[in-house]
Amino acid sequence: MEPGIDYNCFIGDDVVAPADGVVHEVKRSTGGASGRAIMLRTGRDWHRGLHLSEILVEPGQRVRQGQLIARSGASARGSEHGVGQHLHWSFWFDRGNAVPTPGLTPTDDFEVFVANPSLTTSTTSEEDPLFTEQDRALLLQIKNELLNTKAGVWTGGKVRIDGIVQDFRYGALPIVAHNQKLIAKQAGQIAALQEIIDQLTSVQNVSIDMGPVRDAAERGTREANAGLLNDVIVEADPDQDPDIDPPLEGGEDPGLGG
Repeated sequence: MEPGIDYNCFIGDDVVAPADGVVHEVKRSTGGASGRAIMLRTGRDWHRGLHLSEILVEPGQRVRQGQLIARSGASARGSEHGVGQHLHWSFWFDRGNAVPTPGLTPTDDFEVFVANPSLTTSTTSEEDPLFTEQDRALLLQIKNELLNTKAGVWTGGKVRIDGIVQDFRYGALPIVAHNQKLIAKQAGQIAALQEIIDQLTSVQNVSIDMGPVRDAAERGTREANAGLLNDVIVEADPDQDPDIDPPLEGGEDPGLGG
């Protein structure tokens, strides 16, 4: 509804006046699609910054180019995090005293003006495609696929094991945690096989001494156990834990922000 340029930035980054001018209007509430916003008049041009976390000037105040006027944020829709963190900058070129109406008055390309201020107006009809609907659809597809797979790597898990994994839901880490004994046993077996190979290759026509073989198996088991993470919570059930997102049903979009 209000085409402009979206600048990637963190919450709290400095927002400065692009030129000498006057603060025309400030909006300090987080409501609406704009969140906290500020409108400036610089000569015959007008500017509007959206989604701010803090506004540091007042209406009617004169500002100088480069002066700190606000801090970037993600405010919108009644929340400090109604959108992803960024600065939206709307620009109206050479309007004089005609105050633009955000969402109705066509905006101009601020980047074109900055690159060459001598150019005439460059009206744009759509927002700079920093994040497109195609991007949104792809992210939603990825999110659905990750949350609907039984081995989703971040969603916690619950596993039943009897020597080997019998069944599991959500989470690769719990599988590893529950298989510590199995992994240690296999490490011991590998160490024992290595000892057999060492003995066979050291001399010819040698009989295997099983004492060192057993010692190697036990040593491998101890070393494997010592290097494994034991204090892992493995009984987290996504259906019960409010901090874990359940899998999505039918590709439902929980809301990704704008």
